[in-house]
Amino acid sequence: MEEGLRQRKKRRTRRALVDAALKLFAEHGYDQTTIAAITAAADVAPRTFFSYFRSKDDLLFAEFDTAMELMRAGFAARPTDEGPVDALRRIATQVLPQAADHLLGEHADVRRRLLLSRPELAARAVQCMQEAERELAAQLHAAFPDHLSQLQAVAVTAALVAVALRSMEDAEPPDRLHANLMWALDLVKPVMASHSRPPGPHT
Repeated sequence: MEEGLRQRKKRRTRRALVDAALKLFAEHGYDQTTIAAITAAADVAPRTFFSYFRSKDDLLFAEFDTAMELMRAGFAARPTDEGPVDALRRIATQVLPQAADHLLGEHADVRRRLLLSRPELAARAVQCMQEAERELAAQLHAAFPDHLSQLQAVAVTAALVAVALRSMEDAEPPDRLHANLMWALDLVKPVMASHSRPPGPHT
């Protein structure tokens, strides 16, 4: 579905706020950067900030929210004849260009330094990844209940998230991250192609 004008404008404003914030964090430091300075640099009204973010911390996790929205939309738009491997390839290819620019782009080092130096931000980053892993596993199982048990979906998702995290820790460029995920999908493909079920009560 084509994105409407209003949604594109909202996405541009959101992106402008994030870009301005990361640039100011790099130049002046996180604590020294105010929301007023961010909105001025992004050329938006101060009150507009709170239509998009609850706090300054939220700016560091904006692409997580975008990626989750795109993932849900990707599963919702799944063709009925698409299998789990093809679905994950398609969704990864759609999501990565939207999220990777901030996660791996010009200001990636700023984000990494902040996450490493501030325990509360590091804890939130871990929470975000755990939420993403749980939701991806749930979406995968719900979309393909005849192909994957809940435990199989969890195993597949854990492998993909681990590869993505390692790629980001190593500051791999977006095309390398995509290639790494495609490689990981090839590794877990036998799990998704098999109709066997793990032992125990898992469904």
